[in-house]
Amino acid sequence: MKSTFLCIMFIFFTTGAFAQNTSIAEKISQFNAKIKHTEKGERLQWMDSLHQVVFEKPTLHYDSIAQQTISFAIELDSLSHAAKDLTDLIYYHVYTSKSPAEAIVLFDTYAPQLQKLEHDYTWAELHLYTGDGYNFTNNLEQAIAFYKKTISLGTALKKERIVGLAKLYLGFVLTDTGKFAEASLSFREASLIYTKLNDTTNVLSAKNGLSILYSKNAFYREAQKEREEAITIAQMSNNYNMLIPLYANAAEDYKRMGNRVKQIAYLKASLAANTKDPKMFYLRAPLLAAITNAYAESDSIALADKSFKSLKAIYENDKTAQNTRHYIDAKKTLSFEQGYYKEALVHGKTFLAFQKERKKKEDIMLAEEFLAKTYRALKDTIASNIHLVQYYAIKDSIANVQNIKSLAYYQTLYETEKRDLKIETQNSSIDILHLENENKTQIFLFSALVLLLLFGDSTSTVLLSMLKKEELHKKCSLKNL
Repeated sequence: MKSTFLCIMFIFFTTGAFAQNTSIAEKISQFNAKIKHTEKGERLQWMDSLHQVVFEKPTLHYDSIAQQTISFAIELDSLSHAAKDLTDLIYYHVYTSKSPAEAIVLFDTYAPQLQKLEHDYTWAELHLYTGDGYNFTNNLEQAIAFYKKTISLGTALKKERIVGLAKLYLGFVLTDTGKFAEASLSFREASLIYTKLNDTTNVLSAKNGLSILYSKNAFYREAQKEREEAITIAQMSNNYNMLIPLYANAAEDYKRMGNRVKQIAYLKASLAANTKDPKMFYLRAPLLAAITNAYAESDSIALADKSFKSLKAIYENDKTAQNTRHYIDAKKTLSFEQGYYKEALVHGKTFLAFQKERKKKEDIMLAEEFLAKTYRALKDTIASNIHLVQYYAIKDSIANVQNIKSLAYYQTLYETEKRDLKIETQNSSIDILHLENENKTQIFLFSALVLLLLFGDSTSTVLLSMLKKEELHKKCSLKNL
C-alpha cells in the first residue's frame, strides 16, 4: 500500500510540475529524456507518466508506448502494473480504435507472461474485454469461452458484479448462436445477481435480453411481460437510452406477429426517444432502416422513401460497414416493393454476404428468405427454391424442439425464483433498486447491446467506441469493494 501511494504521489508531482507551463510535446520530450537516463523502478515511473500523457491518443503513439511500458513492467516483475496497462490497451482497441482483432493479438502476446495473476481481479477484466474482442470479430465460440472464464475467475474471487456482467454478455452471444436454453439461464442468473446488488441498470439489461430471446422463439407474452416491466422503470427515470431499444424490441415483436400498425408506432416512439440524447445518434441508421422497411412493406412507399432519404444522408456522410449494411438493407426492400426486382436482387445478394460474414444465423435466414422471394418475383423458380431450402434449413436448426422445450423450462424456473425473491418490479422497483445511483455509462452500454440483437450492429464499431475506458473501468473497480 505504501509503495503504491509513493508511486501515485511521484507521478502527481512530476506531471503537475510540467502541467503549468509545458506543452504536450515538451512533456513528451522531457519524459523521454528521464526514461533514457534512469533505470528500473524510477524508469517505470517515468514511462507511466508518459503513458498517461499519450493515453488513448493514437497521434501520440499511445499503442506503441503502452506496449513498451507493459513489456518493461513485466521485465521488472511488476505484473499488476503490466496487467492494468494491458487492460487499458485492450479496451482501447476493442472500443475506441475499432480494432478488436488487435486486442486479441495483445492478449495472446502478453497473457502467457501474466499467468501469476490468475487470482487478480485485473485478470478477470482482461478475459472479459478479450471476450468482447472475439465477439466483435464474430468468433462467437471463443467469445463464449472467454466470458465463461471470466465467470469462473469472478466466482473464485467472489466479485459478483463482474460475474453478472459476463453472464449478460454471455447471454447475448448464446442467443446469437441459437443456444436459447443456456442463454435464458445466463440472463436469469445475471438478473438475480444484480437484483441482490440493487443494480437497476443491469436488471433492465437482463430483462431486455430475455425479452429478445423469448421473441425469437415466439414467446411473445413472456417477452412483453419482461419488456413492460423494464419500460415502466425506464419511463419513471426518463431513461431514453433504455427506452430506445425497448420500443424497438416491441416493434420487432409486432413485426413478427404481423401487426404493422403497432410495429411502426413503436418504431416512431423509438426514433422520438433517439432524438432526446445526442449520444444516441449512432442508433439512428438502424432505426431508419427498420422504419423504411416497415413503411415499404405496408405499401406506404412515400413515407418509406422519406425515411430512406434520411438514412441515405447518414450513410453518405459516414460509410462505415454498419451504416452500409443498414443502407443496403433498406435499399433492397424499397427496390423490391417498388417493383425493381433486378435492383433488389443485387442489393439482396450484397446483404446476404454481409450477414454471412457476421455469422448471425437468424439474419442469414432472413436474407435467404428475401432472395427466395426476389427470385420468385423474377420467375426464376430454381434459384428461388435453392434459397428457400437454405432458409428452412437454418430455421429448423434454430427452432429445434429441444431448444424450445429447454427454454420453456428455464423460463418457468426463472419465474419461480423471481416469486421466491419477491421481485415485483412494477410495484416496488424504485424502492428496491436505487435509480438515483444509476451509472449512465452502463445504461448506455447495454441499451445498445440489446438493440444489436435486432439490428445487428457490431458493438466495436458503432456503440462502444463512444465509451471511455476509465468510465467502465471505474465501474468495474467498484466491484472489488
